[in-house]
Amino acid sequence: HDSTGRVYYGFGGDYGDEPNDANFCCNGVVWPDRTPHPGIWEHHRIAQPLRARLVQRAPLRIEITNRGDFVDSDRYAVRMLALVDGAVVEEQRLTVPSIAPGASRTIGPKFRAPHLDQGQELIVRLVYELKRAHDWAAAGHQVGFDEWVIGRGATGRRKRGKQSPTVVHEGSRIDVTAGEALLRFNAFTGALTQFAFGGRELLASGPQLSLWRAPTDNDGVRLAPRVGGVLPKWQRWNLDAPQSSIDGVRIKPTVDGVFELERTVIHRVQGVAGEILQQEHWGVLGNGEILLTQEVEIPHELDDLPRLGLLLRLRGGLEELTYYGRGPEENYCDRKFGYPLGRFTSTVDDEYVPYVTPQEHGNHTDVRWFALADRSVGLLFQPADPGQFSVSHFTAGDLYAARHTVDLTRSDEIDVHLDYRNRGVGTGACGPDTLPQYRIGGGTYRFSWRLRGYGCDAVHPQDLARERFAIAPK
Repeated sequence: HDSTGRVYYGFGGDYGDEPNDANFCCNGVVWPDRTPHPGIWEHHRIAQPLRARLVQRAPLRIEITNRGDFVDSDRYAVRMLALVDGAVVEEQRLTVPSIAPGASRTIGPKFRAPHLDQGQELIVRLVYELKRAHDWAAAGHQVGFDEWVIGRGATGRRKRGKQSPTVVHEGSRIDVTAGEALLRFNAFTGALTQFAFGGRELLASGPQLSLWRAPTDNDGVRLAPRVGGVLPKWQRWNLDAPQSSIDGVRIKPTVDGVFELERTVIHRVQGVAGEILQQEHWGVLGNGEILLTQEVEIPHELDDLPRLGLLLRLRGGLEELTYYGRGPEENYCDRKFGYPLGRFTSTVDDEYVPYVTPQEHGNHTDVRWFALADRSVGLLFQPADPGQFSVSHFTAGDLYAARHTVDLTRSDEIDVHLDYRNRGVGTGACGPDTLPQYRIGGGTYRFSWRLRGYGCDAVHPQDLARERFAIAPK
């Protein structure tokens, strides 16, 4: 307990013990109080006793394999769910013939795919459960799942409409009014300095390139006497504070109802001769739809970055989180097998994962969209292609500086990471580092995010997300 009575977990060095391995003892798939760690769900699915393979979409045919060595499949019940945009629309129990250990059987469930509207996505999921109670779990306990995206509604961009945004350029300010949204840009730097919706100011600081994350224990146990892993390289590059300069800002005339602003930013990091070139493009429609597109050129000397994306900060209040992606637990590009696609609700506070030593947390992969809201207004974020995001009341700097969970001070503001990529977590604390395919190296990367404010009484963010993009990503 600290001096105010708050509970935290101690580790090597907290008791005057020398030598010590700092928090290296805090490994495993459960917390010290045996609460499941988010990573346990990855192992849970890897070790599941049944595994299915989609053989045919229409008519539906699925091959199920019993991965056990001794027990047949009769102890497991199988449910099939149909989900549209992550929400369950149909459920049925399947009759599966007994499958001997190591054997496979193909089944053809009776299934009629529902009609999909434009932009909708159909998922079929099998869920495996215990038929009867055992010493270690109750009847109905889930022992695994498999799922497939088997259909998508027609895609296509919406018509833009005839309404154009109102643009006022006065000195260093460019005010763009679009529906209930007001955006203010700095004319000299091209940076977004204000964003309001329905008269409510939402933005604390505008989007900026983000290459840094608070290191995980697998990136390098930073409190140990000798820090290993990739962390020392990141520290040498000083990725949390690159030197940035504006190389040009261009404001285009409003044509076809679209306000456009482009800027070029050059970022320099320590010890690397090459520069990071960021081309940023804003497009704003008269209805308040915003498209933010990035093209980032990274020199090949930067061969292993923590993340690549954008960081923006929202003012407090937009605490309610809804998203369509992998969840509900945090997941990463090399640790997402155990987390189903679905529509989930959470809060910014609940996205915090209390690692014994504070670090990167709360990421979600394969995200179709997410939204933050209070009871009156919300803000939709939608990547052009499935992306990654995290939200937190703690900055990466807060997490990096803290030794224990009680060293953190919650901010009302919300850090929002819109990631194109986030480095895999690997097992580098005591095993192999992140595999090459899950790292971020040099090259040219392009990604886009759609932003849209909305009134919570007027529309659900899922309906906005189905509209897709009215502006083509650059």
